[in-house]
Amino acid sequence: MKQIRRLTALILALLLALSLAACSSSPFKNPIAKLGDVKIPSEEFYYYYSSLVSSFEQQHGAAFSTFSGTKMDEESGTYLDEIVNYALDLTATQAVINHIFDERGLSLTEEDDAIVQEQIDDYISAYGSEEAFEQAVAETGMSMDFFKENLYSYQRIDRLIESMHEEEGYTDADILAAAEEDFIRVKHILIQTRDEAGELLDEAGIAEAGDRAKALVAQLDEGADFDALMAEYGEDPGMVSQPEGYVIDKDVPFDVAFVDTAFSLDVDEYELVLGSSGYHIIKRFPLRESDLQAIYPSLYGGSKTVYDTIFEGRAENKIIDMVNSYKKDNELKLDQKELDVLMQYYEKQNPFVAESTEGEEQGEAGAETDAGSDSSGS
Repeated sequence: MKQIRRLTALILALLLALSLAACSSSPFKNPIAKLGDVKIPSEEFYYYYSSLVSSFEQQHGAAFSTFSGTKMDEESGTYLDEIVNYALDLTATQAVINHIFDERGLSLTEEDDAIVQEQIDDYISAYGSEEAFEQAVAETGMSMDFFKENLYSYQRIDRLIESMHEEEGYTDADILAAAEEDFIRVKHILIQTRDEAGELLDEAGIAEAGDRAKALVAQLDEGADFDALMAEYGEDPGMVSQPEGYVIDKDVPFDVAFVDTAFSLDVDEYELVLGSSGYHIIKRFPLRESDLQAIYPSLYGGSKTVYDTIFEGRAENKIIDMVNSYKKDNELKLDQKELDVLMQYYEKQNPFVAESTEGEEQGEAGAETDAGSDSSGS
């Protein structure tokens, strides 16, 4: 997935990654920083900061305060500086996206509300009840409003992307030009060299598959119809579901041998190559405007078209450029007092406790057993 979506996903991942105790007195009252007109919320910053600090504490086996002033490496600043700067940058990114969203006069819709509510309902279902889910959120120190706000981050990005339709660089003609530059359409006749369990055939089986593939190439050389041979002998079900061929770029998650060969061909050329799953007789076909509606063969499946793949990729890159430009043009002003409050809050809520060693656990278990208890060692 793209940079921005990964950033918003990280926020939600913290729900599972953190085990922070809830506190009735929230420290999240003031922005942690300002970037131009954008206020950077301390609550979001805290979750990046606390996650990173907790991770490094586990790695070092010590409280953060004991090594926070140490340089992370020869080319970096101290652990504290690096963590604060990284957490600030991540938080500022989302805050600037929200600013751009507002500047473009966009707003969330009832559809967005429904999508977010559906996601929350999924969480409730996963936790067994609304009470259990809200308790899980509270135990991280999050408010429900904060949790929902981060779900809405996805929707804002989607609305930003949609708003770029028909802008310069994002028209249908622009997307077609981009496709013609980076995408090709290919079909292939696959002769597999693996059995139904996915195991590689023995040497004789591979040789026999190769002979069959070469015989098909010979038929093509004599003028046989590619589609007819593919329908009769091809062993890739994808060619049945997508008979017009795969529309791919060089980032497609296909066998490297397949991709390299496909992109070496001119239109109407074909070539035989051995890949990890079998012999491919690949033929390149002309790319048509209608092919932009073909399903892009993503690693994660789904039904995104080639058109949407190109458009969304370009739109997300534009959002990243706008965010980076705003960051470059505006000075970040950190509220040191607010940072001190959050750092103290973390130490108070999460006093570091070294994990027990195996020997210590066994010693405790032995003492309880000697006392006549049925010890589990915990």
